[in-house]
Amino acid sequence: MASKFPQKVKNLLELKDKYKAFFFDMDGVYWNGSHKIQNAIDTYQQLKKEGKQCFFITNNSSRSRKTYVEKLRALGVETEEERVFAASSIAAYYIKNNLPNVKKCYVVGMKGICEELANYGIDYIWSNEHHNQSKEMTADEFENLKLDSEVGAVVVGINYEFNYAMMAYASSYIQNGAKFIATNEDKYIMAGGKKMPGGGTIVNAIAFGCDTRPLITGKPNSFVVDLLCNQYNINKSEAIMIGDNLDTDIALGQNAGLDTLLVMTGVTDENLLKKTVEEGLFVPTYYADSA
Repeated sequence: MASKFPQKVKNLLELKDKYKAFFFDMDGVYWNGSHKIQNAIDTYQQLKKEGKQCFFITNNSSRSRKTYVEKLRALGVETEEERVFAASSIAAYYIKNNLPNVKKCYVVGMKGICEELANYGIDYIWSNEHHNQSKEMTADEFENLKLDSEVGAVVVGINYEFNYAMMAYASSYIQNGAKFIATNEDKYIMAGGKKMPGGGTIVNAIAFGCDTRPLITGKPNSFVVDLLCNQYNINKSEAIMIGDNLDTDIALGQNAGLDTLLVMTGVTDENLLKKTVEEGLFVPTYYADSA
């Protein structure tokens, strides 16, 4: 069923007096590939000058939150580490607080996940160090894989060195009872006008191979927004989610009970927005050419 088409605004500053808290995506909002988006940077600086509460949430799990703080600051976006949440840190925080019996994880992802797990005192086996050789595997070899009995969860995110051995070990751990945690299920990010495969492609390869759906701790799970609203005493009626992805950013806003602003500087164009409105799924409150 078709929904009402969202209101178009010039940029986020047109809405600044209506909201006290702003939750930003990063990829596709502040940068697209290697190109920074100056309008969004200027908007943030104005919001900060006016004392608005600003937070940053990305589904990219390849880096730690510390690395993202450094990247934002290099662009002119000054913020504190406690206001930045990468998918890697969200997964680690979730495991620490919601799965207290998990003391060790098998990680299929980049170093950022390992760093965040270590920050929360969680041990890990990094697939890139232990299973980085891509070679043929027989059924007998799979059946007799040597698994660490202490592994209580498999954490999966983007991994630029992903191979069959990693998938086999992850699948075997999950079938042995380990929790299956996905940092995100993103299909792709935009890079130079083309779709670059995202972490969701790896998550779904593993899920398909062991017939098990993961718990997704990143967007569109509202876990981190709910946490921040409680921690900073934010009234959700006075908060807005800003992002470029309908399936993650706008869906997160809706799941958390926030208004949403879709920006057209990332993975979504007007044709996709029109299709979404016609289908009635994840329709933003507002949209703009950029933040």
